[in-house]
Amino acid sequence: MENIGVTEENDPPDATGSFMGSHVYGDDGDFTVTITVTDDDGGSDTATVLQHVENQPPEAVVSGNTVINEGESVELTADATDPGSDDLIITWDWGDGTTSTSTFYNDGVGPDPALSPHGTWPFSIQDTASHVYGDNGNFTVTLTAEDDDGGTTVVQTTVVVLNVAPSVSDVKSLSNATIIFRIAGEKWHDVEFQLHKEGTDPISGSIVRFPGSPNDQAVTIADITMSFASSYSFVAYYTPMDDPINGQVWGATPAWLILRFEDGTEIRMHHTFNVRHEETWTWEIDDLSQALIGQNISFQATASDPGSDDLTFIWDWGDGTTSSTTYYNNGVSPDPPLSPDYNPITVTDTQSHAFMTAGPHTITLTVLDDDGGSTTYTLVF
Repeated sequence: MENIGVTEENDPPDATGSFMGSHVYGDDGDFTVTITVTDDDGGSDTATVLQHVENQPPEAVVSGNTVINEGESVELTADATDPGSDDLIITWDWGDGTTSTSTFYNDGVGPDPALSPHGTWPFSIQDTASHVYGDNGNFTVTLTAEDDDGGTTVVQTTVVVLNVAPSVSDVKSLSNATIIFRIAGEKWHDVEFQLHKEGTDPISGSIVRFPGSPNDQAVTIADITMSFASSYSFVAYYTPMDDPINGQVWGATPAWLILRFEDGTEIRMHHTFNVRHEETWTWEIDDLSQALIGQNISFQATASDPGSDDLTFIWDWGDGTTSSTTYYNNGVSPDPPLSPDYNPITVTDTQSHAFMTAGPHTITLTVLDDDGGSTTYTLVF
């Protein structure tokens, strides 16, 4: 924007005079100013002068909340003003290797011509931009406001991204069991049973041995939670003396109690009822959890992190042993100190562990991200 004044002297033989003129240019460039003086009798004279107008860069300020958590979007606003009638180009460098650019046309339609002395000036715009960082840290955000004639203003601000600890959404043992009770041997013999859990009514049932596969005659009880913290007992009663006689009053009836877990593993317990040995007619298991000793039990946990972090699962089994597994965010290698790619991570970790003693055992799971954030979860098994 430029103000100019031109003084022209007309010195005909019989008169002299002077005048002032002013004009504001909306664009930079070299402009030829022509001054024409005409008297009241129609006489005139013309003079020219070259006026050079310098480009002036825009001015800009940045505002917005500059402290956020990883995984959140930072939103910043740039207010920029150019004293001329120029277009404005706003470029955000987010400090993590990524940029974004917006162009604002002075006429709202298309690019500014080389000389646009008659546009809108001063020209003011507001640009709001947002960005999500993939990792915590301090990031220098650089705003560059440039007009179409090369005038540039640079403004910087620092965005502080805070680390967020991972969250654990689910921890469980895959020890829910289906209990299967079956018998073989003498046909028409029957066995009654009861499954007791402390504080609840017993589950009762009976099974009669028919010709055919014992697998087809089994009794199934689903969704029984098995752990050292659960007190289950089982008792089966064999009453051969009131059963139909198969030739002679003797024979044996083998029986199996099968614990089938969610991960497909099985624990089998066996007993044989013998007609001639009355002491075998009752089968009692005081604590089914004892069958878990020495068996591999599967445990599963799901955790997530809003940033692009690696996650490490550390299991303290409560018996003096631990195990750990790290999951890389990119699936290949450790996360760098600043990982600009936004890639929230959710992983499920499955571990197997065998307890050599009866519990209950307090299992502690700690999930760490690679920036020191941690979450702890406990499970009694």
